[in-house]
Amino acid sequence: MAHNSKIKLDEDMRLMLKAGRDDKTAYSKLYRKYFSIVTNYIMSLNGQREPPEDLAQEVFVRVWQNRARYRPDATVKTFLFGYTKNVLHEKQSIVSRKAAVDIRSFSNSTSKLPQLDAITQDDDIIKSIKKQIARLPDNQRQTFEIVCISGYSIAKAAEILQCSSRSVYNNLYQARKKLRKLRT
Repeated sequence: MAHNSKIKLDEDMRLMLKAGRDDKTAYSKLYRKYFSIVTNYIMSLNGQREPPEDLAQEVFVRVWQNRARYRPDATVKTFLFGYTKNVLHEKQSIVSRKAAVDIRSFSNSTSKLPQLDAITQDDDIIKSIKKQIARLPDNQRQTFEIVCISGYSIAKAAEILQCSSRSVYNNLYQARKKLRKLRT
């Protein structure tokens, strides 16, 4: 497998590439190292009722199923966080669809409820904000989501992201600065 010579592979990237070639020992090392990190990340983002450990387990099952797709153009943590967000998004979509069915079944008439128009308008605003956040670089987006959306402290965010509090402050500052520019 040829790699871009400009990319410096760290130990985790090498392990993930080995896992991609069905090396279960390499995958097991990554699992042990990152399971609690992914669980903490889920807790920082998750509004679900499902236990974060169950969701983290689902993330790692999907990573194993798609292990050959990993390319070392991103850190392993970013790769795992991407799968984590996908799992959470799918779970949230299921919950949203169930809620929409419940709202429709609650209505006795076929006419639209006035509240649904407001919900739709709010949903459009939320989608726009999510698109702007998605444009941020991974480290800034993750920091912004953990601190500003999930409400964790700088210290807890540093623990979840395994970086210094100073890095969290810097990433948060840069994220807010970029979001202000995107808004205008």
